[in-house]
Amino acid sequence: STQRFFIEKGVDFYQKPITVVGIGSMSGDVFGNGMLESDQFKLLAAISHDEVFVDPNPDPKRSYEERKRLFFSEKAKWSDYDRSKISKGGGVFKRNAREIAISSEIASLIHTKQAYLSGEALANMLLKLPVDMIYNGGVGTYVKASEESNITIGDKENEYVRVNAEELKAYCFCEGGNLGLTQAARIEYAGRGGLINLDSIDNAAGVNTSDHEVNLKIILNTLLEKGLIDEEGKSMQLKAMSEQVTESVLESSYLQSLAISLDQIRTRQRSDDFIKVVEILEHHLDVFERRYFKIPRNSEFNEIMDQEGRFLRPILSVTVLYAKIFLKRILLQSDIYKKEDFFEKYLFNYFPKQFIAAYEDEILTHPLKSEIISMMIANIIINQAGVLFLSDYTELGNEKFLYKIKAYLISDQLYSADDARLELYRIDYQVDTTTQYQLLLKLEEEINYNITWMLRSLQNEEILFVPILEYKNSIYEVIEKMQIPHKELIPGNTKINTFFSYLNLLKFATAILKITKTTGFSFVEAASVFYHIIHEFEIALLVEKAENIVLNTPNDALLRLQLQQLIEYLVIDLTREILRYKREKEETGTVLANYLKTKEFNFHHYEKMLEYLKTHEQVTISDLSITVNYLLFIKN
Repeated sequence: STQRFFIEKGVDFYQKPITVVGIGSMSGDVFGNGMLESDQFKLLAAISHDEVFVDPNPDPKRSYEERKRLFFSEKAKWSDYDRSKISKGGGVFKRNAREIAISSEIASLIHTKQAYLSGEALANMLLKLPVDMIYNGGVGTYVKASEESNITIGDKENEYVRVNAEELKAYCFCEGGNLGLTQAARIEYAGRGGLINLDSIDNAAGVNTSDHEVNLKIILNTLLEKGLIDEEGKSMQLKAMSEQVTESVLESSYLQSLAISLDQIRTRQRSDDFIKVVEILEHHLDVFERRYFKIPRNSEFNEIMDQEGRFLRPILSVTVLYAKIFLKRILLQSDIYKKEDFFEKYLFNYFPKQFIAAYEDEILTHPLKSEIISMMIANIIINQAGVLFLSDYTELGNEKFLYKIKAYLISDQLYSADDARLELYRIDYQVDTTTQYQLLLKLEEEINYNITWMLRSLQNEEILFVPILEYKNSIYEVIEKMQIPHKELIPGNTKINTFFSYLNLLKFATAILKITKTTGFSFVEAASVFYHIIHEFEIALLVEKAENIVLNTPNDALLRLQLQQLIEYLVIDLTREILRYKREKEETGTVLANYLKTKEFNFHHYEKMLEYLKTHEQVTISDLSITVNYLLFIKN
């Protein structure tokens, strides 16, 4: 294990200092902007193309102000840094210096007894400091894998500064610049416990901002040609939208990095499905080649896992990016947008609100309309559901996979899932990340349950946005009347606690639509009965046990599928029975109790069976089968 400076899990670096070694100078856009993100950065050292800056014991606020001054100065170098703002023993040195006198403070920082070092030797040792973060905002490859040679790397200028990944002791490595590490170096560093994504993940904001600018200018240039605005008006509008575009871009970067963290947890349990995703990308995208990204053969996937059995972030970063490309391509090749206007929602979500209000018609006729919608949907699904969303593409086939995409978007809307996610994002640093991740994963699991049900039980013509989503308010009204006890998942957060208390009922929402269609009863009537059955029989528990049960043989997998289908059949059929049995204005709870009495169903015995499932972690497929089959007595 590598020795590191102390860093709290989930530390808020806007409030608490973290130690940083940087690559770049304050005059550079990437490095300068990055090092002004917080006044809590303790920048111990920075390496530019020709200088080495060292501040052994920086005062965060004081050094922040000096970095800020340099950033807004024209072409400022580290040698322009006010020496009086540098802590004792520090200084600015030339990288090409053959001999630098090492102060006792710098010697203590880099753990050396040498009195003199060359500029490049000093830079090399600074990169190996056990800091909280190395921030790369410069140009050049500074880290290679142990087995790589400098000859194959190229970049002769940084050869004598360059370090091997195994020598890095930083807690994390942020890649604001391109190609700061080779892909092999990233994998080696991540395999030793370092936190790192990919340069194209960490610096995605620049490209994203440019995309927004181009798509806005396409419309503004059309207006300019028509004489509806002039050049000054165009510039003013772009400037007025800068803040909203920036917020949108930063949100996108936040969600993409979060997606990688969530996928690390998912793929730990579902490594076979991750391999399927890699094979799908490899088969369908010419630009995706394993060798280029250092992804090994299937039999050697343990090489890209950490000690906890999780796939390494640099590998997951690659698959996240290419999963989005693949999903976008599938959407663009389909006619999915031509059938329902609902997809325009994703087009409008891309543009700033004031722009939509002024130019709605122009947005609807944007020449890249389909590309923007496809990109937005691909980002939403992969950021939220993860790359494993693609794992059944081959099994489903292209047409049914498109239904799956629609089913996801419908379920996401039906649950008002974005409201819950936003609340979870708002509590960053207030609760540990493990709790946040668990709740986000739970939300996606329940959405996936609804998707699976829709694909199994509904025809394509029934998977439509408007007919399903028009019942959204009614669903919540029925659940609220049931007065379900709220789980205290996040102390004091009513919104999160309420949502996750309702979630086990929401996951069955589209099943009710099937009942209303086949019985003629109103949605509210059917929902009231259905949800009472779900609640009273704790169907969500049975479903959860079925999803998580350990499968030892192929027959176990088949039996689980049969049990899942049987649970669904029993609930739907019992709902139909109760609806026919129910008198007008009669309370659902009373009707259900009377119905079970006439059937002589021993509910007390059933509760004992549920208690067994709750109290035993190692529930077998046989245990679950006995409990589910006991429900068949209701039908006798």
